Amino acid sequence: MPKQKKDSQSKIVHTVLFALNNNSDAAQKKFIAASEKFLAAYPGVKSFLVGARAKDYAGDVNDVTFDVALHAIFKNKADYDTYITSKPHVKFIKKYQSHWKAVRVVDVYVVPAKLS
Repeated sequence: MPKQKKDSQSKIVHTVLFALNNNSDAAQKKFIAASEKFLAAYPGVKSFLVGARAKDYAGDVNDVTFDVALHAIFKNKADYDTYITSKPHVKFIKKYQSHWKAVRVVDVYVVPAKLS
């Protein structure tokens, strides 16, 4: 297994997979808009992506247990740690946690690929 860089300067990708109580298209759109409103503009977020699961990809290896995925990229661990306890993040969770029946979080230290 490759050695993973875990120092304070490693970028972190924070992925959250939400299974919504109401997973209609309209409910997903509202949830996506709320995610953008509360979470996208936080200063530590370098990139923010959120969207509905691509339902046309449902092969044997595709995870189909969620409705909306959120991906936030942080410059470093300090920015991520600040975001997790920030007022917008905490407010979002308190206001919208009743909208999901399950949530999974995947946090990954990443390094840029060397492309030729």
